[in-house]
Amino acid sequence: MEIPNNDLKPENRRRRIEENLDYAQNLSSLIEIIDKKRSTLMNPSEADIHYDRGLESALKHDYQNAIKSFSKALEFNSEFGDALFMKGMLHHKEGNYEEALEEIEKALPDTTRKEEAYYIYGDILEKMQMPEKARESFAEVLKLNPDNRYARKRLNGL
Repeated sequence: MEIPNNDLKPENRRRRIEENLDYAQNLSSLIEIIDKKRSTLMNPSEADIHYDRGLESALKHDYQNAIKSFSKALEFNSEFGDALFMKGMLHHKEGNYEEALEEIEKALPDTTRKEEAYYIYGDILEKMQMPEKARESFAEVLKLNPDNRYARKRLNGL
C-alpha cells in the first residue's frame, strides 16, 4: 500500500521522524534483552533460541533473516506474542503494512510489549487510511501509559 502524498510533506516527515525516533531506540535496547535472557536462561527453548537469533539479526538491520528467525520461533511456539510482535514491527519497517497488521493483531493478546504494539498498530492503521481504528489503537497506548506523548500527539492529529 502506498503512503499518501501528504505524508511526504516536510512537516509530516519531520513529525514521523520525531515520533519514531523514540521507538527506534528500542532496537538498541534489544541487546540488553538478549544479554539478560542469556544470563537467566540456562536451558532456553528452541523458540527462545530462534527469537534471540531474530533479535540479533534485527540489530544488524538484516530484517529478512530476522523475520525468518521469528517465524522459526513461532513454529516451536505459535503463541509467542513477542515473536509475532517483532515480525509485525519489521514488516512495518519495510512498508509491508498488510503483513504487519496481521502479525500485530495476532501478537496483541500475548505480547509483553503491548504499548509498542498498539502504537505501531495505530501507525499502520493510519497509513492504511483507517483513522477510526488508528484512534482506538492510540487510545489503548494511552490507557497503558498516559504519559506517552507520541501517542497523544498522534491521537490529537487524527
